[in-house]
Amino acid sequence: MVRTPAKLSIDDRLARAKARTDRLVGHTASLFLMQAANATVIYSPALAEQIPTSFAAHAFNQFQRSMHLFELVRLTALWDRYGDDRESIPTIVDLIDHKVILAKVVDAERSHYLNHPEPRDLTPSEDPAYVAMKAAWWEEYQIKWAEEAGNRAQDRLKFAIERTREIAASDRLKALIEVRNQIAHNLDFQPGTNNPHRAWAHLKIWRRKEPPRGHSFNCRRATSGTEWHVVHVGRFQGTGPAMG
Repeated sequence: MVRTPAKLSIDDRLARAKARTDRLVGHTASLFLMQAANATVIYSPALAEQIPTSFAAHAFNQFQRSMHLFELVRLTALWDRYGDDRESIPTIVDLIDHKVILAKVVDAERSHYLNHPEPRDLTPSEDPAYVAMKAAWWEEYQIKWAEEAGNRAQDRLKFAIERTREIAASDRLKALIEVRNQIAHNLDFQPGTNNPHRAWAHLKIWRRKEPPRGHSFNCRRATSGTEWHVVHVGRFQGTGPAMG
């Protein structure tokens, strides 16, 4: 397995970056849908208020927590560091962060506009002077258009690479990845290494807002400070027959 893009040819790096970018767009779109679903499942009482008092409160709590944590798993997957088998933002950035590759991308953008077909003339004329003037105008416009597009692509690539490096090095992302690792693996955190309390603190910051505080909810932090618990107090009191 190739563990560094430096071992790949320029063409291979560019081809992989293009293919993985296409798939990454799909992963990101799915994450948007998941975030929208969680806005209802976790941050809104719309779903919870449809569930009657029952002994199934723990199941609903677990459903909410699983939805929330799976969103975190998928979010941090977008930021996995470079890997030959990874479809992540840092992987794509590492693949394209080479002056020859960046120049190829910018040149391709310029060429797209330089070779753009001439727009249809709705007032055609056979006057040679008019035809020559129109051809000169289109050639000048294409060159200017292509140059602007190339400069814009160059600026956006530079911004994307710099911003990716900045986010990848941030304490918040590292903490969220720690939480992801806790979810995915049984880890023994030793003193002086990764701090799960710091990681979960960042997770609380990451949440857009608090869970819904309706008539059937009592939200509190666990005394350990390592996770959120949403306790449906009215559903654990054992009053009335079980309904689910």
